[in-house]
Amino acid sequence: MNKANFGNVVGLWLLFVVLIVPRAESPEITVDVVSKEEFVIFIFKNYENLDFQCSLIRVKAKVKDRDDRIARREIIARNVVLPADSLEIRLEAGKEVINALRSEMNQPRIVDLSDPIYSCRPRGKESPQYSLGKEAGEREAKNKWTALNKDCAVEDDFSSFVSGRIEQIEITAEKVRSRLKDSSLEEYHSGYAEGLVKIRDQVMSHCFKECTAIGVASGQWLAKTFCRISEVIGRRYSVPIRLASISSDVCGHAYTIGCESKFVGVATGMCPSYAQGQAFERYYKAEYKGVCSHKETQK
Repeated sequence: MNKANFGNVVGLWLLFVVLIVPRAESPEITVDVVSKEEFVIFIFKNYENLDFQCSLIRVKAKVKDRDDRIARREIIARNVVLPADSLEIRLEAGKEVINALRSEMNQPRIVDLSDPIYSCRPRGKESPQYSLGKEAGEREAKNKWTALNKDCAVEDDFSSFVSGRIEQIEITAEKVRSRLKDSSLEEYHSGYAEGLVKIRDQVMSHCFKECTAIGVASGQWLAKTFCRISEVIGRRYSVPIRLASISSDVCGHAYTIGCESKFVGVATGMCPSYAQGQAFERYYKAEYKGVCSHKETQK
């Protein structure tokens, strides 16, 4: 199946999913929108003694410039939290839309707003569409991480995959968005993106802990070696020994943190006369390409 056909199939499937699931309404709150020419202000009011969360707020904007050229854009806000009994909450949105148009229009400004849509519900209560999307996103992210053998050395590849999938889903959703008159597809997409991001964050947290532990072990060994050689030769040992070869930003950063912290602690306790001064810092710190640096900092 080619990419075009695959995209059409996915788009139709998404459309089918969001249309067959009933959509919840939120009469307990109100959402208004006003134009300030270069951005809009969403105005939220919560009349209930409950916290609400708006997963999506969207309005169509007509933009016009001094040469009477017209552009139409959507302004979107996501995941806005409304505390119980909020008298009024204001949120600015859409500045990035106008900024993006400045390169092709002469002083663009918002002249009209239409078709506002919002989806809000008590906080902690997800809509059926949102839950379906979230489960699908989590499942896809878990499968991808498993396919990468859950290897923290390629965590960057996994994060790039998640970012790419979110972009692809947005493109697919955009193709069928015009067919819908409510926010069902947006809710599914928001849930899918959250599912992907949730697993990505879990992976990053896991890899950070794992690589920090490796850094701690390396820092301890490196510090002991530094002190033993320094004491034998009677001066500060200056030949760097690097143990790591890490391409992942997350893992490399975690490794360096663990290594540097442990190296200083062990060295200052074991050979304090050598573990001081700028030369000592340059020996172990990653920013100076010291022993606690990893592959990316050695370039």
